[in-house]
Amino acid sequence: MKNELASEKDRRRRIIGNLSVVTPIAPLSQQVQERFEALKKRKVEGVFTEQDLDERTQKQQQEEEERKRQRRKKKKEKKASN
Repeated sequence: MKNELASEKDRRRRIIGNLSVVTPIAPLSQQVQERFEALKKRKVEGVFTEQDLDERTQKQQQEEEERKRQRRKKKKEKKASN
């Protein structure tokens, strides 16, 4: 009885082993090379200047100030309703 169970387990393992499919994966060096080539082909969009950085910083500050104003306004409204 034990022998039959063991052989049944072995048979199942062999079947499962035969069903599993191994897909070939490109070597890492090839993947890196392909990624590098893709990045090289990408167009560079102009140059990022100091003025661009200043504008972006100013925009972020304005957005943050607006969020703060909105929070304060909500707090006041909530306080008024309570």
